[in-house]
Amino acid sequence: MLMVVVGGLTRLTDSGLSMVNWQPIHGMLPPIGEVEWQEEFNHYQTSPQYQQQNFGMTVDEFKGIFWLEYLHRLLGRVVGLIFFFPFIYFLARKIITPSYAVKLGGIFLLGGAQGLLGWYMVKSGLVNDPMVSPLRLAAHLTMACLLFTLLYWQWLRLFQDRKSSYYSRKIIGFILLIFVQIILGALVAGQDAGLAYDSFPTMNGQWIPSSLWLLEPWWNNLYQSPTTAQWMHRASALALTAYLISIIYRYQKRTALNALIKGSIHALIIVLILQITLGALTVIYHVPIGLAVLHQFTALFLLGAAVSLLYGDDGATRRTQ
Repeated sequence: MLMVVVGGLTRLTDSGLSMVNWQPIHGMLPPIGEVEWQEEFNHYQTSPQYQQQNFGMTVDEFKGIFWLEYLHRLLGRVVGLIFFFPFIYFLARKIITPSYAVKLGGIFLLGGAQGLLGWYMVKSGLVNDPMVSPLRLAAHLTMACLLFTLLYWQWLRLFQDRKSSYYSRKIIGFILLIFVQIILGALVAGQDAGLAYDSFPTMNGQWIPSSLWLLEPWWNNLYQSPTTAQWMHRASALALTAYLISIIYRYQKRTALNALIKGSIHALIIVLILQITLGALTVIYHVPIGLAVLHQFTALFLLGAAVSLLYGDDGATRRTQ
């Protein structure tokens, strides 16, 4: 969760392109001394961001954007090490079963893939235009949320056993819709689309802006049209609200709901209201960094509450006739 927050900060402060090299081992240490700082700054001066956006920046000003990106990459390495060494220990001591080891090992490999995907994203902003690809940004955030989901699911297993292999398709659909909403949010961030309209609930007085879906083919609108990206992000929030109401209605017809289901439903209601409120305030106040990061952070709580609901609903409670 901290990785997602720091990643959001690097995007909002345009710090993500400050490190133009990817050094998985040597990169764990920051520049030490003026000579190394000047060398790092020299690398940055070859980037499109410096030449087109930050030309004339001093070394001290460069340090201000460098540290956030460095912290983001360092956290990625720390998370990997915190996961890897205990995993090897538990595996060697046979504390975990082979089947569970496969699951944890798969999560670790996904974490490594996330690091590669992050660099692939950064590279898109080091070519001509000093802006990372919105599609690669969306993929990077989606992978982070997938890792969070898998880790949280394993954490739930430690506290509550599932007594069946039943999984509610309705709740799975709700989780997938949350992922869609997160992807759309990344596309909004990748295009700075949050700055395109600063009114809510309408967009400059229009419920459906006239500049929607003007590009061909149609899918280009999602990552090349700030208007379409922001409108779709708002529309998916309404879809999530309607979906949650249908889920609540469904559980009203059930008896003997367990504590995890009840708590998850209450959390979903509270967090979704908070998330929509934060989203509205973010665009109204022209995307202040604090509100924007909190909006992104809250999305993880919404996802976690939905995963909790899926885990808690093992089919033991059925609708009464």
